[in-house]
Amino acid sequence: MVVIEYSASWPAWLSPSQGGDMAVVAQHYESHPGSLLTQVATRTTRLEAVGWSLDTIILVANGRMDSEANAARSVLARGLFSRLRARGRGELVLTQDEKWGRRAAAGLFSLGEALERSIRGATLGVSVRVGERSWEAALPVADEEICELTRVG
Repeated sequence: MVVIEYSASWPAWLSPSQGGDMAVVAQHYESHPGSLLTQVATRTTRLEAVGWSLDTIILVANGRMDSEANAARSVLARGLFSRLRARGRGELVLTQDEKWGRRAAAGLFSLGEALERSIRGATLGVSVRVGERSWEAALPVADEEICELTRVG
């Protein structure tokens, strides 16, 4: 599933023709950043009700860095990640276009680091991709080990 915040661009690295089914939830109009939460919750519930297995969820950020946008993005990302955690497996990819700059990239990276702390004991992945650069959490060797985001590209 791909979740796209208002005014965010489709990631150039993501081909819609990749194998498998893909659902898209896009915030088509500018409104309160939290309005996307309702759209995503409704769509996710419907997909799971008809048997979809959400193995990979991609959250495309729009680069807004105000407190409202950061809070809504954090709640959304944590909610998506908790859905994967409840299943015991999956990957959450946080991404945005490079045009939003270093500050926005740092904010997304911080969110990824916060999420990786909750990976312990599950086959979960979290990665951050800004343009062509990407980072991913190292898989835990044991429940007590805390993972670290490592640059892979």
